[in-house]
Amino acid sequence: MGERARTPVTSLAFYPLGSVESRAAARAMREWQHSTRKGVEYVSCIPSGRDDSRIRFCPWQERRDGMLSRYPYVPHVWVRIPVEGVPSCPDCGAAYEQTKESGGMMGFQPSCMARHDPDNRGRLLKKSE
Repeated sequence: MGERARTPVTSLAFYPLGSVESRAAARAMREWQHSTRKGVEYVSCIPSGRDDSRIRFCPWQERRDGMLSRYPYVPHVWVRIPVEGVPSCPDCGAAYEQTKESGGMMGFQPSCMARHDPDNRGRLLKKSE
């Protein structure tokens, strides 16, 4: 990848302060800054008491070391064996996938996390992606 691809395409100095163009340039520069930095996700399945049946993504936060981090929540459902019906995502209807078995219970988690990721801007991902 060349040097050109690693630098922002636009500069705020080219546009009048407060104009539509300067705001668009500021958003583009912020997105470029976030897209070129390392980020880490800490996926949690620990319920927080807020609609724990849905996948949630908190916004990216800058850490002290300059990296970005966020904490997606992915629900985990336990069902008694024999399982009569596989749970599904309340938002997209995708069937959950089996995770583990313990003490006469079967665990399930959504397989559609990428589909609900706001960084994907609502585009539905194929299974191969």
